Amino acid sequence: MKKSVFIIRSLFLILALCSISIIVQSQEQKSSKKDNKEASKAERLKSYEVLDSLLEGRKFAFVTDRIQETTGATVFNVILIDETRVFVHCDNPENTSGMYSGEFTNTSPLIGPSGLYFEGDIENWEISKNSNNLSYSIRFDVKTTGSNTGIFYEIYININPNKTAGVEIKYQNGYYVYVNYLGNIRTL
Repeated sequence: MKKSVFIIRSLFLILALCSISIIVQSQEQKSSKKDNKEASKAERLKSYEVLDSLLEGRKFAFVTDRIQETTGATVFNVILIDETRVFVHCDNPENTSGMYSGEFTNTSPLIGPSGLYFEGDIENWEISKNSNNLSYSIRFDVKTTGSNTGIFYEIYININPNKTAGVEIKYQNGYYVYVNYLGNIRTL
């Protein structure tokens, strides 16, 4: 009888020690997840602040280089912002539907098979910050210079904290000229 009581007490002691070990491991995992989440949040906040200074300095580029899935054509787009000037080079290869990759709808003005190329002066520069999701929206107008002097465009750039961005370019009258796929913001 004493032997069976001793064995039962020993089993309960072993079970208690095992459950304590499991509880400690669970708390360590929760703590580790919380630390990782806080570190990730701190890293995103730091990237947001770095992006803020980059955008305020107005010296950056939007770049995308991707393969069009339907035709295999390379789409290369660059929008350079250099303080008060903008340089735009947006490829516009035809896709299998007969439309062009940069067109928003069938009613969008045709850019042509070669793309959209212009440079100009930046006017009405606006940056909107969203501190909840750590993103930015930039809107500005462009008055073209050079060979196509006097054409007005509106450019919208939505930027995520990981420096991915999307671009829309409209004529001043509101018609979409170019709606881009995701690209990246890079320093000049």
